[in-house]
Amino acid sequence: MSIFSDEVYDRRQAELGRRMERQGVDVFFCPPSGDLEYLTGT
Repeated sequence: MSIFSDEVYDRRQAELGRRMERQGVDVFFCPPSGDLEYLTGT
């Protein structure tokens, strides 16, 4: 069960996508960690 709503995680992922696009980054790797949980809620 996630602490936040799906919309919160959707916004976080969308912001990551925008930042990656602006910087020309094609791939984002995030191993199982607190960072992954922050981004996806899993």
